[in-house]
Amino acid sequence: MTRWCFQSPIKMEKVPLNSGGKSEYGLIESDIHIRNNSNRVPSIDFLPQKFWTRVIPAVGFVALVSVVAFIFFRSSGETVTPIEGNLQATAELETVAYIDLEAKQGRIRGYVRNTRQGRNYLAFYKIPFAQPPVGSLRFQEPSLQALGKPQCLQRIKYSPVIEAGGEEDCLNLNLYTPSVQNKSAFPTMVYIHGGGFTDGNGSRYGAEYFLDENVVLITIHYRLAALGFLNSEDGVFPGNVGFKDQLMALRWVKTTLLTGGMSVAFQMVSPLSSGLFHQAISQSGASVCNTLDLFSDNPLQRLREVAEELNCPSNGTTAEIMECFMSKPASEIAIARPSAENGHFAASIDTNSPNSPYKILKDKKANSVPYILGIVTAEWLFDALAVLHDPELVKNLNENWADFAGELLTLKDVTNEELDSIKTFYFGENLIGNETTVNLTNLISDRTVNHCSYMSATMHAQLAESYLYYISKPPAKSYAEKVDPNFNAKSYGFLAHADELQYQFPYYGYPEIPFGDPEYYHFSEYFIKLWAQFAATGNPSGMNGLEWQSSPSREGAFWFELNDNPGRTHILDERMQFWDQFTDSQLKLE
Repeated sequence: MTRWCFQSPIKMEKVPLNSGGKSEYGLIESDIHIRNNSNRVPSIDFLPQKFWTRVIPAVGFVALVSVVAFIFFRSSGETVTPIEGNLQATAELETVAYIDLEAKQGRIRGYVRNTRQGRNYLAFYKIPFAQPPVGSLRFQEPSLQALGKPQCLQRIKYSPVIEAGGEEDCLNLNLYTPSVQNKSAFPTMVYIHGGGFTDGNGSRYGAEYFLDENVVLITIHYRLAALGFLNSEDGVFPGNVGFKDQLMALRWVKTTLLTGGMSVAFQMVSPLSSGLFHQAISQSGASVCNTLDLFSDNPLQRLREVAEELNCPSNGTTAEIMECFMSKPASEIAIARPSAENGHFAASIDTNSPNSPYKILKDKKANSVPYILGIVTAEWLFDALAVLHDPELVKNLNENWADFAGELLTLKDVTNEELDSIKTFYFGENLIGNETTVNLTNLISDRTVNHCSYMSATMHAQLAESYLYYISKPPAKSYAEKVDPNFNAKSYGFLAHADELQYQFPYYGYPEIPFGDPEYYHFSEYFIKLWAQFAATGNPSGMNGLEWQSSPSREGAFWFELNDNPGRTHILDERMQFWDQFTDSQLKLE
């Protein structure tokens, strides 16, 4: 994570030390400037300091993850050409190992790290994949000519002091690879962090768990919020440049290492990403889930609202708005929010992706690659707790359900009878309150992400194998407890949105899962192995002799439950079939 509280000529990046104590950190100099026609050979230098000084506890900067996802590249000899053994070859006992990526990029220094099983791997931090999106390139599509630095500018959540963090010059990636002498190429997994297109940081996700498997892990940064998702619909603000940053990173991976969630969900339906990856996973997110307002039908209005907040001519031409925006510090733009749609930023239709994700899937024009997507037990627990903490809203829902439920559930053109049927299905004769926390959580989760994930999977299954999962093993600490520290999610058997990340990464601010942990290690190891198998083969079935079938239709949806005793589950069948009775228009899919 980038230093937050002061500036200096040298930018410092916090990285874990190669030591048994996972809480020990060092600093790396991340102020690399790579210029064309320059004789300078840039590097990233390690400063072996064990103490990280901060003004505000880092736990205060945890960002809400909306969609997390992986994209995979196969490792077959026909499609992969290793560079220096696909970045694997190095002397295992060296503290620092060098490797050349490309002559014009200079030399990037890799650091030997340890996995939780004690295996060595190499970590390469802040590798640039595109020109810095600064100056005249602000708001513009990325260029492949590479330069770069830390995480992308964003508003800092949960901090009463710091408003914006990160750098505008941020189009870079971290690469982690097994540090073994091996001439065969490993599957490459590209992780695209979540955050609702508003916040997030690829450097937050370390490789200590995944690199126990024979995979290459890459985490990327892309532009966020106003810097990444403003669209003027006339080309002045191109729109979706955050997605295009992701695409550029994938192209970099393909051309540099290889030859011949919600972000992954959108890449699955983007014509620009065709051929750039071989399989994909969306964790808790699907592109047709418009209940989250992640797809905007009025991007110009959103642009004008941001302009008003920045004291720019909101009623002027888009060129005048651009001129004003270019005069503003990037940190001001990063924290600006539209007033509508809960202040979120959204993907939008542009000339490269002229149809909605729903229509692309319906017309069978999405990318035809094997696809895993799924959910956890209590996806939208955050919102359920927020409702329960609002006595006035609870009172209104109990006394005037039909007047409030339609807006709460983002439904369109539904009758009072249909709204009443929803309340009866989820609550029976019970009132909404703390005693029906599970019911309310199921309702909001089903409407927000569960049903549309199931729909996305069955629609994608018309193009390629499509696998659904349901994770039901709660971690020791839930992300939702930020909403209510007194709420014990584990006692309900709940995993909230993003809780599964604790099984995949040492997740700052949450308990790590060390090797041999009696309660959590076995599942974490299984989860990692399952994803690594899918990265290598494109098929998650068969591990430990268990069958995980594709979901060819709504009637044949196959939910695979992930816990200490994995296997098929029918726990969601009745709930998904209930929502199937509503039209796609009522569900705001069209």
